[in-house]
Amino acid sequence: MLFDLDGVLVDSAERVESAWRRWALQNQLDPQRVIEMAHGRRTIETVRLVAPHLAASDEVAALESAEAATTEGV
Repeated sequence: MLFDLDGVLVDSAERVESAWRRWALQNQLDPQRVIEMAHGRRTIETVRLVAPHLAASDEVAALESAEAATTEGV
């Protein structure tokens, strides 16, 4: 089994940042701040940090679904 957790085989940074940017705008958050906070953190940690007023598990599901739904930019 091979895991690509650091972008060696696939560079998905653009796709991930696009999903975070869209999510931030939908939730009236500063996209740049959200992206800066997201790097190096699990999705649930980032959501809890930048949007503690939202239901973290629901938001994580939506974000992960959005990231998985497209390969544009990968």
